[in-house]
Amino acid sequence: MRIVALLLGSMFFWSTVVVLSGLFLEWLRRNRAAPPKQDPETKLKFACVICAHNEEKVIDRPIRSLLASDYPRDRFQIVVFADNCADRTAEIARSFPGVDVREKRIPSSGKGDVLAWGLDQIRHEGYDAIAIFDADNEASPGWLSEMNRAFAGGSMVVTGHRMVSNPFANLITGWYTLYWNLMNELSNRVRSTLNMSAMLTGTGFAFRVSVLPEQGWRTVTFVEDLEFAISVNFAGNHVDYIPDAIFYDEQPVSVRPMFRQLNRWATGGLQIIWRYFGSWTRALRSAPSFRVFDCFAVVTLGLSGTALLIVNGFLLNWVFGIAFLFTSWASVIIATSLSRYSLRSLFLPILMFPVFTLILSYTVLYSLFFPQRSWKPIAHGN
Repeated sequence: MRIVALLLGSMFFWSTVVVLSGLFLEWLRRNRAAPPKQDPETKLKFACVICAHNEEKVIDRPIRSLLASDYPRDRFQIVVFADNCADRTAEIARSFPGVDVREKRIPSSGKGDVLAWGLDQIRHEGYDAIAIFDADNEASPGWLSEMNRAFAGGSMVVTGHRMVSNPFANLITGWYTLYWNLMNELSNRVRSTLNMSAMLTGTGFAFRVSVLPEQGWRTVTFVEDLEFAISVNFAGNHVDYIPDAIFYDEQPVSVRPMFRQLNRWATGGLQIIWRYFGSWTRALRSAPSFRVFDCFAVVTLGLSGTALLIVNGFLLNWVFGIAFLFTSWASVIIATSLSRYSLRSLFLPILMFPVFTLILSYTVLYSLFFPQRSWKPIAHGN
């Protein structure tokens, strides 16, 4: 057990090196004047896809926010994939002028299945790029313009800056706010600084239609976003992070949906390991690169390593336990200091964040023995 934990712990060492190197390079660049943003003459045509299953409480949020975009209205189309909805989701979406609603009536195995069904329909309808949102999201007015600017600069897959729409509802949403701060500032931002690949986090991202393989979107795990990002890197592209492309996402407010979501993430990460480990090693042999190594190792092997390190270290070694506490606090304090939130506003979630980290870690361990068997949606609008 100790040997396995040591091997997997090396992934955390790699991640630490990446974070410190990225922060140091950011510090060296801190006094450099940023080049002025230029608005490209070419305005790509976007399909803004919203996946929704019984989301009548919130479906108006992404639609209203996109209709308020500063991007030319004739250069984007809002497309709602209404997945077997038994409520007024499709009806509400159709009440907005120009919204294209496509209803899926055959059973779905998850969001990846819905995307495969819907993208097969629209990928040949003249769009240059496809943006993916969830039904509880809200996009900032400049989100599409930032994406267009990134694509004009040569990007093929781009993710935005995820913020929480209910950050101060309770301790749980505060934890999620800190978690996304870590993803934004100490994962995606530092990797972009080092010209490595950011990660996709389920929503708020866009890609050129040409990135889709001939067979279309064909993800099979519970984490279709991570699976797509890994396949993009294996194919020779990468994900760019755009910090000014801000969007908002609602987080769970109670323990049961939080655990359900974490269980799904952990199960999906483990599915990635079993399914793509061979492809990863072949990709490294054919074209060795830090980017390809990083995109798979940190997110997937690090996931399983979390549970093993907790069991092998925290329970058996009090020194590791103290180091774990201070590492959790230090990481969220640094990430929040770099974010758009103040430390004071998130004082209690920061103080209690090691509890959330332990919950996440033990959820990974739980998922090894009790993986989620079917996609379980999270209710929104509560």
